[in-house]
Amino acid sequence: MFNFNPEKIRKDFACLSKDQKKAPIYFDNACMTLKPNVVTEAIVSYYNEHPSCHNRAAHEFGEVTTKKVHQAREQIDKYINCRSGESIVFTKNTTESINMIANMIDFKKGDVVLTTDLEHNSNMLPWQFLNIKKGVTFVQMPIPPVAEEFDLQEFQNILSKGKVKLVSVFHTSNITGIQLPIKEITKLAHENGAMVLLDAAQAIPHYQVDVQDLNIDFMAFSLHKAYGPTGMGVMYAKEEFLNKWVPFFVGGEGITDTTYDSCTLSQAPEKFEVGLQNYAGIIGSGAAIKWLSKINLKKAHDHLIKLNEQLAEGLLSLNGLKLIGPTQAKNRSGIVNFSTGNRNPAEICLMLSKMEKIMTRSGVHCGHSWFHKYELMPTLRASLAFYNTEAEVEVFLKKMRDLIK
Repeated sequence: MFNFNPEKIRKDFACLSKDQKKAPIYFDNACMTLKPNVVTEAIVSYYNEHPSCHNRAAHEFGEVTTKKVHQAREQIDKYINCRSGESIVFTKNTTESINMIANMIDFKKGDVVLTTDLEHNSNMLPWQFLNIKKGVTFVQMPIPPVAEEFDLQEFQNILSKGKVKLVSVFHTSNITGIQLPIKEITKLAHENGAMVLLDAAQAIPHYQVDVQDLNIDFMAFSLHKAYGPTGMGVMYAKEEFLNKWVPFFVGGEGITDTTYDSCTLSQAPEKFEVGLQNYAGIIGSGAAIKWLSKINLKKAHDHLIKLNEQLAEGLLSLNGLKLIGPTQAKNRSGIVNFSTGNRNPAEICLMLSKMEKIMTRSGVHCGHSWFHKYELMPTLRASLAFYNTEAEVEVFLKKMRDLIK
């Protein structure tokens, strides 16, 4: 048996540990995780103690901010195991990161971008728009609701047809929780001359996604799903791309000199981070990843899978409920997504919140195209984090039994 105590982690979160008649049961972690106290303290410290610009001012506040921004970047570089000379670029979120990459790759008419049909809108719409603007062909490999695993043979068949310039896929689905074999996908893509972009938004809170081990070319993720602040994301690209790319946005901080006719760009990553940045958010992001790095992620994930199994088994015992995605909990990460039969999932979501302060998510979870394709109605999703407990799952199941009668 693994030894993992979520109660110790819960003490790090003000909204879970404060005295109250009824503590919230937060099962909407795939949308956004709660923030540990160290994150909010780091943000408040910036505003109270050194509210200044990074890398621009030679005074005390500016020097402290510059140092802390640098430390935050190093913390995240270390977490994803960047190569020497590489560094992450701070963005607003996963969506912005993917859009930046999409617009900085030199696509030509007829180039193929290969994704799955289960992608979040953020990893679908940029390629749809490139199809309209540049004539890039956008191909989606099917992952139906009953899929237990990724079909590598079908993936190879599509790659062998040629012209695939980029493979852009999720690590872990926000809809079904299925996880893709990224190392194998990357190997096959590279063997067929394609680059690989990984949407790691749902993976970063649960795994140390190692960019060197996976050998991916690009990666995008958000900090608000990894116990960090809102409005903070990361774009990772191999050094060769960071050095040659012309920034998608231009402005102050991204240059070292200008005339009225030309400019000298800064080095990466600064050339991509133009204008005043969210320094409080960057510093808070560093604090979040530092906090996350101290957790035994293997034991924490085992705890998560145990909760997932408990939750799914309880739901499947109720009349009319059907699970969306893999049948085995270990293949769903922290996601338990289910149809609610003839009951409106939005109504159930609202009642859970009002009656028991249980927070879930109803809808199509930014996967409109996938729901349309497989003729699915909106669902109710419970998504788990390390601070969730077996007792919370039991409260949720009891209330669901009452509502589904």
